[in-house]
Amino acid sequence: MSQKFELWYYVSPIYQRIKKSWGYTGWIVASLCFAFGLQELVGAVPFLADMLVAAMLLRLCLGSVSRRQSYKAFLNAAGREDIEACIILAEKMGCYHEAYCQNKFGQHLIWVNFRYYAAVIFWFVCLGIFGAITYALLRMTVPAYQESCNLSRENRVLMILDWLPSRIYSLGFLFVGEFTKGAQQWITNVLLPHRTPYQFLGNIALASGILPESHESVCVIPSQMVALAKRTMTFFLTFVALLSLFGVVQ
Repeated sequence: MSQKFELWYYVSPIYQRIKKSWGYTGWIVASLCFAFGLQELVGAVPFLADMLVAAMLLRLCLGSVSRRQSYKAFLNAAGREDIEACIILAEKMGCYHEAYCQNKFGQHLIWVNFRYYAAVIFWFVCLGIFGAITYALLRMTVPAYQESCNLSRENRVLMILDWLPSRIYSLGFLFVGEFTKGAQQWITNVLLPHRTPYQFLGNIALASGILPESHESVCVIPSQMVALAKRTMTFFLTFVALLSLFGVVQ
């Protein structure tokens, strides 16, 4: 799909004006007001139509066209063993390292999947359209995650929003992957305050991933991490569907 199916395509000009005039605090306030207005709009439309409007808004919050295209290009480059192209494409997706590392890039793909799918769905289940829109709008202010001690204010805000969803989402890795190894990592790291959601998810995913003993190809570990993320998303969507059938969530 084109970028017209992304929320950023429509609100980017507004974000630039608000940030220039009122800064990041102004954008947070504007995001909350905008998300609340859309929540009220969904509640005001007739029955069944509200489901269609909510689904359309949720679709705008999910996924990243540019990152999907970069990952497909990465697989093509890995297939012809073009390491230099793999490094460039990994950096384009926000994974910055001096030397290409399959483990690091695989962990980063887990993070991209979490930010653009799992976290959005988590806040949608908890708070409806208000939660999904708010998270997607605040996520737009952080093009690449900073894995350093001096996090930007935007990253610190998102890190707070990501803390609980990352802990819950990582539980899915245990059920669809290597449970014993993953559970040991999860119990050890779940409450550590200095373990950021980025680091936490990457460590649990790598411990839970069922990786082959020999992997000479540069795309084996990244592909396995993406497969793990897909299985985890299927697991949680099934779990949410069951909760909705039994009336636990609406």
